Formats: sequence, C-alpha cells, structure tokens
Amino acid sequence: MSGRKDVNLQKIRITKHEKIETLHLCPVFRDLALSEVSHFASRLVSRCYGRGDAIFHEGDRADHIYLVHVGLVRVCKLSQSGKKLTFAILSQGDIVAISALREQFYRMSFEALTDAVVLHISKDRFFEYVANHPQAATGLIALLVKRLTWECNKNVDRRSERVEGRLVKCLSVLVSKFGTRLPITRKDLANYAGTTTETAIRVLGGLKAKGIVSGSRILGEIIVSDPVMLQTYGRTLGLTQTGAGEREFERSGSERKKRSWKRRPA
Repeated sequence: MSGRKDVNLQKIRITKHEKIETLHLCPVFRDLALSEVSHFASRLVSRCYGRGDAIFHEGDRADHIYLVHVGLVRVCKLSQSGKKLTFAILSQGDIVAISALREQFYRMSFEALTDAVVLHISKDRFFEYVANHPQAATGLIALLVKRLTWECNKNVDRRSERVEGRLVKCLSVLVSKFGTRLPITRKDLANYAGTTTETAIRVLGGLKAKGIVSGSRILGEIIVSDPVMLQTYGRTLGLTQTGAGEREFERSGSERKKRSWKRRPA
C-alpha cells in the first residue's frame, strides 16, 4: 500500500539547534548530553505536511522513525465498519509509530491534524544510535511502558465510562497537554473519544451552557474557557483526575516548549 501521493514532501530548513530542542522533549533523548544528541540531530531530515495530509498509511513499509517537530499528528485506524478511530494526538517531541520499531509494516495511519513539520530517520540508524547510548535505551523502554499503560487505561475507559464522561475526559487530557485552545474539530474530538460527531456536538452544547467551553470564530477550534470547572464537572461524572499516565504518554503542556500550532511550515 503506497498511498503517499497526498503527502507534501517539501523539505524545509530547520537548524540543528531547533532539532536538538525537540529531541530533548522526547524521553529517549531527554537525559543525554548536548554532544551526544548533536550527532543524531544532524542526521534528521525534516518534512512539512498540510492539515489532513497523510504522513504514512496503515500497511506502508515501516522503514523510518518519525518525530513531531511542529504541529499536531493524529494516530488513527479504520474500523471494520469503515469508521476512522483516533487513538492518540501527538505533538512536539513525540515519536510517531514507535510501536513499529520491530514491525515490517505500519499497523496504523498517521496524518497531520494541523499544519505540521516532522523529523525522520531510518530505523537502522535509530537502532544503531540507541545501541551505542544506554541512557537512550533506558528512555526508550520507559516510553514504551508508559504508552502501554496509557493504551490499557484508554481501553478500560472506552468499555466502562459513559460517552459523556469519555468526551469530558478526552477534553481534560487534551487541555493538560495543549492548553485551552484546541485546534481540533468536533468530529476530531468524537473520533478521539470513540463516539459519533452528533453525540460530541450534543455534549459540547451542554458544556457550553455550563460555561465550560465557548464558541470560536475560527473553524476547527474548540475553546475550553474554564478548565477548572471542566475538571470539577468530570468528578461529578465519576471521573478521576487526569494522571501522568493519561496525559498522552509522558508529559503535560506546561513541560513542553511553547510553539504556535498555527505556524505555517514554509
């Protein structure tokens, strides 16, 4: 399955310093010295994608490791009924398709949720680097454990929580990582929570009536006007506080470098 005609393969200029900043946000490289990261950064190739572009499709050969530099990337998969399910939303410093490290083909599709810049390197070079840097290997193991825990928790949530609770929890997770202005559509949120767009619209309408979310003049944006009230309302639905394992793998938005989602990768 090739499916790469919709990808914008434009290369852009990114300095090594900018690449190093992104690498230091990733648990694999976070504890390494600047000199240890610098050589790896020089091997990274950058590519930009417009909103909705496929970075790769399920079934493509898994030859490279990708790292988000700017923007948001969606991890998705088509269900047997043809519905697109969103499993995660990744941002700067997140490794894309880490589960494909030992796979020959990608098992999920990855697409740009906003305009995005992605760094990539061949799997062979990635493994060579990790093999020669024990701290990177330790960080990789820790990241895999956290992602496995997160995926297990999310599967439990989908089976045990009411749909309104799932939507509120998904909003809380996204706010903890990205802030109160979420550059996603109501359909994006519905796919992420595993429900229908109509249900997401209804629940968001209720949250708007409570003053928790507000309208936006920008198409494709959800604004959480009162994140504290969102957490409080979540507790009334029986939800627990958003924990470190639920914050989309490893860190909250306050810990990552501030970058504009609307920045054009030109």
